Amino acid sequence: MKKIIQQLKRQGLKVTHSKSVYTAHLAPRQNAKVQVTTNESIDLVFTVGVQAHLAVKEIWQKGNQSSKVLLSLGAESKVDYYINGARHVSPNIDYQAYLNRGSTINFYSYLKTNQALTGQFIFRHQKPGSEARINLGLNLSGNSQTKLMVLNHHRSQKTTGDIVIKCLAQDRVNATIDGLIKIEPQAKFTDSYLTENVLLLSGQAEVRAVPNLEILNNEVKASHSASLGRVDDEMIYYLMSRGLSKLKAEQVLIKSFFKDIWQYVKV
Repeated sequence: MKKIIQQLKRQGLKVTHSKSVYTAHLAPRQNAKVQVTTNESIDLVFTVGVQAHLAVKEIWQKGNQSSKVLLSLGAESKVDYYINGARHVSPNIDYQAYLNRGSTINFYSYLKTNQALTGQFIFRHQKPGSEARINLGLNLSGNSQTKLMVLNHHRSQKTTGDIVIKCLAQDRVNATIDGLIKIEPQAKFTDSYLTENVLLLSGQAEVRAVPNLEILNNEVKASHSASLGRVDDEMIYYLMSRGLSKLKAEQVLIKSFFKDIWQYVKV
């Protein structure tokens, strides 16, 4: 964590250390934009003050074996969080956010791996009026064994959530992606959606997209959907007729599939 802490301090965040927990603080009504490039494992807490705005971009490098981050948002604060796992993906992932009154988080993550991957992304709406928008891109290959869970947990009224998960699988990938919207009895007037889109590039790849709703209040709007398809052979043929090789044509389609996420996480 030493290099990570140094980067955060150089970019203006106050970092404290207590009982083996490192906490990065952003004061109320302050703005900060930080970038962390790391080959170390991450174990970090961010606290964001009232009406503050924090933007974080993580770029993972080989050596990072675990990424654990907790975000605590103050009232009317905003967090933009981006993870670039294009070159290396931590095999163990745990990201959780606690949202306060009127706070907002926009979370974008692109993960490309051919290794085992296990993790969770959990967003808890603790107070009224919070918003959480999660966009997760998974580019899986090789013999990757992947299990991920993404949750918008609505525990207060008038909260908003949107989860979009895109998974591309090739080779002998075996993946399970659990998406869940959970709405507690007290969370009336919630508005929350979940979408899972899977694209297969191999007949041997297996992906189980599991969208779930757990709704304990009738005065809400919530829905989920899932789609699974294969690369369009006609589109591949069209691109090849314009001079691209089959590999290049597939790369163009892959880039298009992830464009809504990649535009935010790219360096």
